[in-house]
Amino acid sequence: MMDLSEASRRLSALESEFGFDLLDRSKRPGVVTQAAKRLDAYAGRISKSYVSLLEVVNEIHKDLEKQKSLRTIRISLPVNFDKVGLLAALYSYESKHEGLRLEFSADSGIPALLGEETDISMGGYLWSGKGVFSLPAGKCFNFLMASDAYVRRNGLPEKICDLLEGKHRLIMRNRNNRFFSNKLTDGVQTVYVGAKADVF
Repeated sequence: MMDLSEASRRLSALESEFGFDLLDRSKRPGVVTQAAKRLDAYAGRISKSYVSLLEVVNEIHKDLEKQKSLRTIRISLPVNFDKVGLLAALYSYESKHEGLRLEFSADSGIPALLGEETDISMGGYLWSGKGVFSLPAGKCFNFLMASDAYVRRNGLPEKICDLLEGKHRLIMRNRNNRFFSNKLTDGVQTVYVGAKADVF
């Protein structure tokens, strides 16, 4: 309930804004004016809308408080990594832990970790510098791939060194990328790709 003094203050403010009286104060008790009666139907709708507005405002406040309590973990994953299974597992983990939100980026790498832009980074190499805790997560292999048409046209290399004799064109990752390696191995023989290989 609104006390009388507050109601009088609000009524006076409305009269000042509208430019005419809503209450005839020459009578005791005061009488609602004809102008106020014309506004009565609108006032009811405005009152209901205002109540609805306050309900939405309260919901927004609750959502904002909930967002403040969320714990966000920022994760960087390799751009060329098959993330379907891993993402499914991570989203399942997120759904089971209320208040946890996972954010993902691609190839943010060590600079983002050191700059506190990410919290966890999955990479293809072991960082030996300071400021980052590194934990081997398992073995990772890259595979050479070619289309059937390419194989029919050029044949399959019998030895890994055949890849460097000019018959096959190799496309490697950009050397500026920390995941780059110019080493090719079949587990027995190891060769190194020269600077002429195409990069992306």
